Amino acid sequence: MIVAFDNRPVRSPAELNSLVTGSPPGRLVAVQYVLPGGRSHQAEVELQRIDPALEEALVGVPITATQPTGSIPRTAQRLPTQPPALALEEVHMLTEEVDMLRQEVLRLRSRLDQLEGSQPAPDRVRGALTR
Repeated sequence: MIVAFDNRPVRSPAELNSLVTGSPPGRLVAVQYVLPGGRSHQAEVELQRIDPALEEALVGVPITATQPTGSIPRTAQRLPTQPPALALEEVHMLTEEVDMLRQEVLRLRSRLDQLEGSQPAPDRVRGALTR
């Protein structure tokens, strides 16, 4: 999770979006982020323009295509998308693949049970755990 952008605290995705879109491409900024588990990191990143094709793939029509020239960029909203209709043949193939994966999971579980049953219990070490 990004918690600071250019040494300014970030409290929401909208605030981060505002800070990013208000900064020119090519600018180096410090980004502070926290990973799951609480470890904090900082990195210098160079801001770049998003490729319109990538933006369209991520959020629909590029926001720059609908904005008047010279206007301040605004947050693009993700458009709800309907999954493409699958042909009956594709559904059949996917069903077979899911069945094969289920069988493989069951085979691996059985093998794991066999291995766990044949292994002696690990000896306990006296004292505290080592790090």
